[in-house]
Amino acid sequence: MDPPSYGHGPKGEVWKIQQHLDELLDLCMELTEHDRRFILISCHTEGYVPAELEQKLQRALGSSSPGTFESGGLAIRAADGRPLPCGVAVRWCREM
Repeated sequence: MDPPSYGHGPKGEVWKIQQHLDELLDLCMELTEHDRRFILISCHTEGYVPAELEQKLQRALGSSSPGTFESGGLAIRAADGRPLPCGVAVRWCREM
């Protein structure tokens, strides 16, 4: 998933990632509880670091979901080869 930093719902509700990401993760855990194999989250909101996003996902998964985590920064390459930071991502995969 790639949640927005900021947005509006169909009735004008305000959605901010800093306030609502934990709830979104909890809802995703409910939806996937019977057959959860992997979760991938990207975040392009300034200020988030890979460890923080990973910690939020670990909290949402709880200790009953063994698996492996991988997290890091996202970047695109400029024409001159420089990496341009553009967010962070975290991935969890269930242990088979």
